[in-house]
Amino acid sequence: MIDDLQPIIIVGAPGGGTSFFTKFLRAHGFFAGASIEKGREIHDHLGYLGRRKWHESIEMSNINKSILDVMKLPKHESVVQGGHVPMLEQLKNYDDQWWNEFVEINFDEFEPVLRSEFLFDERDKYPYGFKDPRTIYTLPFWKKVFPNSLTYTVERHSNPLPSDQGPEGQNFTSYGTNRQFRDLFYSHQDDYRFQFEDFTNVEEVNKLLSSLNLETYSSEAELRASLKKLQFQFFKIGE
Repeated sequence: MIDDLQPIIIVGAPGGGTSFFTKFLRAHGFFAGASIEKGREIHDHLGYLGRRKWHESIEMSNINKSILDVMKLPKHESVVQGGHVPMLEQLKNYDDQWWNEFVEINFDEFEPVLRSEFLFDERDKYPYGFKDPRTIYTLPFWKKVFPNSLTYTVERHSNPLPSDQGPEGQNFTSYGTNRQFRDLFYSHQDDYRFQFEDFTNVEEVNKLLSSLNLETYSSEAELRASLKKLQFQFFKIGE
């Protein structure tokens, strides 16, 4: 497949912190895909860095949606509102052989899009990858297409203060401690797992940044100033 690219695949639960995680990395040089980075400085664009949410590759989202159409699975993360148990069972129908055949049949269609999404001048200097909430359902596809990719999981334990930011936050508040919910979004194998509650822990944040060869922080005060600038909602970790 595409052996010369090594994207970081960011996954986690809807409402579980993947949007801020990706925004945080983007602010430190991470390239999240051409279809979103082109709008980095445009205020009304999905990829505008000042936005609190989203920060996800448009092209990768479209590919995920098309795969879920073939799988006859819902394309929206709202499916987990009481539907995480059926989703777990449905995903078992798609074994390794199914994914191998799907990739073989569709690879030629997707390859040009995938290559263009990670085509940028400083690819040898900065880490790159993508985030899309549906990727957890299609992860076998991405691991076959990008055999050298790394999977970074953002894991969140609970929401100490119910959020009114949108359905994702409300959904996580309702189901974030449910075993089947956590099995659906957190039971996969990964290469790096970051706890959302550690965003104010400078040692853990620096471990994350170091794993991507990004510049680290000299102190907790410096980290907190950066988080505040990026509109981090401290109440989401109980502060």
